[in-house]
Amino acid sequence: MINQFVLKRVKDLFWVLAICAVVIGAGRMIFGLGASTNMMDTLPWGLWKIFNMIAGAALATSGFVVAAIVYILQAKKYYPVAKLSVLLGFLGYTSSLVALIFDIGLPHRGWHPFFMWNPHSFLFEVFWCVSVYWSVTALELLPIISERFPFPKVTHFLHDHMLPFVVLGITLSTMHHSSLGSLFLASPTRLHPLWHTMWIPPEFFISAMGAGLAVIVLALLALAWLYRRKRNDDVTARLAGVSGVLLALFLAVRLVDLTYHHKWNYVFGADRSWETNVFLVEIVLQAILPVLIFAVPRFRRSTPMLLIGSVSALVGLVMHRIDVGIVGYFTSARAVYIPNLSEFLLSFGVLGAAGLGFFFLIERFPVLSGIGFEADLEELESTGEETDQDPLESGGEAAEQEMPGSGGEEAERERLGSGGEEAEQDLHDHEHDAPVPYWSWAEARRVFLGEGALRVVGIALVVVPIALIALRGQATGAYHAPIHPVEPAVQAEDSMREVLVIDANRSGEAVVFPHKKHQDLFQEKYGISQEATCVRCHHLALPGDHNTTCRSCHRDMMLPTGMFNLERHLERFKDDQQRERFLALDLADRDQNFRACMMCHETTMVGLTAYEKTGFSQEAPGFENAMHGKCMTCHRLEEKDPGDPYSLGNCLGCHRPPPKVEGETRAEASADAEPPELDPEDLKRGLRGPVFLPTREAQAEAQAEAQAESRAEFSPEPAH
Repeated sequence: MINQFVLKRVKDLFWVLAICAVVIGAGRMIFGLGASTNMMDTLPWGLWKIFNMIAGAALATSGFVVAAIVYILQAKKYYPVAKLSVLLGFLGYTSSLVALIFDIGLPHRGWHPFFMWNPHSFLFEVFWCVSVYWSVTALELLPIISERFPFPKVTHFLHDHMLPFVVLGITLSTMHHSSLGSLFLASPTRLHPLWHTMWIPPEFFISAMGAGLAVIVLALLALAWLYRRKRNDDVTARLAGVSGVLLALFLAVRLVDLTYHHKWNYVFGADRSWETNVFLVEIVLQAILPVLIFAVPRFRRSTPMLLIGSVSALVGLVMHRIDVGIVGYFTSARAVYIPNLSEFLLSFGVLGAAGLGFFFLIERFPVLSGIGFEADLEELESTGEETDQDPLESGGEAAEQEMPGSGGEEAERERLGSGGEEAEQDLHDHEHDAPVPYWSWAEARRVFLGEGALRVVGIALVVVPIALIALRGQATGAYHAPIHPVEPAVQAEDSMREVLVIDANRSGEAVVFPHKKHQDLFQEKYGISQEATCVRCHHLALPGDHNTTCRSCHRDMMLPTGMFNLERHLERFKDDQQRERFLALDLADRDQNFRACMMCHETTMVGLTAYEKTGFSQEAPGFENAMHGKCMTCHRLEEKDPGDPYSLGNCLGCHRPPPKVEGETRAEASADAEPPELDPEDLKRGLRGPVFLPTREAQAEAQAEAQAESRAEFSPEPAH
C-alpha cells in the first residue's frame, strides 16, 4: 500500500522544478552568469557552488561512510542500507556536478583539468577526486541495475570484484571533503573568524560523515511514510547513534577551536555581531540538537524525534557550508549576496531531477532489498482500503511478486534486522539471492510512453511558458551590465603631484599612489629617463598629449569602453586613397588596429610604437581591471612574502586602512607607513589581517570617518 496522492504530488513538484531548471540552464548557457545570477566580483561564491556542490557533496557522503562500515569494518548488520546509501551518494554527486557545470564561468572548458594539470591548486584536486568518486559510485550502482537485465555473469563479476573500488571511493571521498575545506584557508583576512580556522578541513570531513548518515535516516523515514511500510527500527537506530557520535565529535572540535584560538569574544564578548547570532543558530541545528536527540535510545526509535534530529542535522550542515562560503564574507566585502529567483529554481530543480531519479530507481530496481520494509497489514485491515499496484512490490511487470527481503520472508527479515549470528555470514550469500524479474520492452513502454509520460508533457506545456515569462528579466533575457562611470579619478596630495589619491568611483576607499617614488624606482631599475617612465604605466597617450588621464579611455569602472570614433576620423581624411586603405583594415584585429593608428599618429601618440609586435585593441578595459592589470603584474613579481597580507601582491598592500589620526593625510597614513604591528595576543589567535582585529563599533566609526573625510577632501569635480 502506498500513499498515492502524496507521492504523485511530490513527483509533480519535482517535475515542475526540474523543467524550470532546464529553462534556466538553457538561459544561463546562452546569456551567461550575469543574466541568471546575482553573483558579484566581491562575493564570487554563489548558491550553485556552495549549496549544490559543497553542501550537496557533504550530504551525499552516506555512500562512502556505509561502504567503510560494511566492507572495511565488516559491520554487516548495516548491509541492508548499503544499496540505498550507494544510490544516495550517486545521485548527490551527480546533482552536485551538474550544478557545478552551470556555475563555472566557461563550462565548455570543463574538461580542461583532465588534460591541463595544475597540481598546486586545491580545486584541481577537488575536481579530480569528485569526478573519479562519481565514477566509482556509478560503478557501485551498476550491479543493482544489472540485476534486472539478462546479464547474470556481469552482475556476479561486479559483486565479486567490488571491494577495490569501494576502497578507492573511500579514499577519494576522504581527500576531497578535506580539500573542500582547504579552499577557505586562502582567505584569512576576509572570512569571519567564527568560520575561518586552520581546522576547517577536519571539520568539513567529520560534519559531512555525521550529516550523511542523518540523510539515510531521513530517507528511511520518508520511504516508510510514502510507501506505508514498517521500517527496520534496529538499523535506523544504529545509524542515528553513529551519526550522533560523529556530530558530537564535530561539536567538540568546534569548541576546542574557539578556545584554543581565543575566539570566544566573538560569541559572548565585545566583538559580538549579527554573525554571532547566525553562528549560534547554525551550531544548535548542526550539532547540539541532533546530538541530544540521537544520544537517547528511546528517541532513536521515535519517528518524530528521528525526523527532528535528521532534519536539524541536514539544515545545520547546509547552513554551515553557506556561512563558510558566502555569509562569512559579507562584512569584509561590504556587500550582501542574495540569490535571485532563477538561481533558487535551478538549484532546487537539479535536486528535483535527482529526486525523480531516486523514485524511479527504488521503484524499478532492487535498491531496498533487505531493509525490512513490510506492508502495514493492520492498517489495511482496519481501514479496509484497496491499494493500487505497489511499485516496491511489483518489481516491474511482476505485480504479485514481493519485494526481496520484505513481507512474507520473516526469517530473512529477522536475519538481517536483528544483527545476530546469521547476519555475519558472507555478504555474497545475500547479494545473489532473491532474484528479480528482468526488464522488458512492455515495461519500458509503460514507463516511458504511458500515462505518466503524457502527464509530464502536460506539466511541461504549462511550466515552460510561465518560466519564460516570469524569468524574462533574469535567466531568459540578455544581461545588461550596470554602468559605473568613472569620476575624475586622480587627485594630488601635494602641489608637485608626488603623491596621488585614486578614488575613481568616489566611494571614499581611495588608494594612495606614491607617483614620484615609482618614477625614481623605474629610472634606477631600468636606466630610463623620467619621461620614459610614464610609458611603462600610462602606456598610451592621446594624440598631442603627454599625460593623458586614465579616465579618458577607461571611462567605466567595470565595463570596457571604446576609445576610437570612426566617423570623426573619416571626416579628417583628405586623401581618398588613404581613406580607402584605412577602411580596408579590420579594426577588430589588434595588429591591423595598430597599423591604422600608425598611418597618422606615429609621432604624435606617446607610447604607440611600443605596440608594434603585439598590437592593441580599440576597446579599453574597465578602470578597475586596468588598474589591477598594470599594478598587480609588477607587484606580484616584486613581492617577497606572498603570505604576508601587506605584501605588494595582496589587496592590503595598496588598499590600506584610512587615516585615524586627526590632521593626518592619506599619504602620511598609508603611502609611507609600515604595516601596523599586531598585538601578541592577536598573533596567538592567528588573526593576521586588520579586518576583524578592531571591535565592530570601532570599525563602524572608522568607516564613517573615512567617508566623511573623503567627501570633504575630495569632492567630485565636473567632468570635462
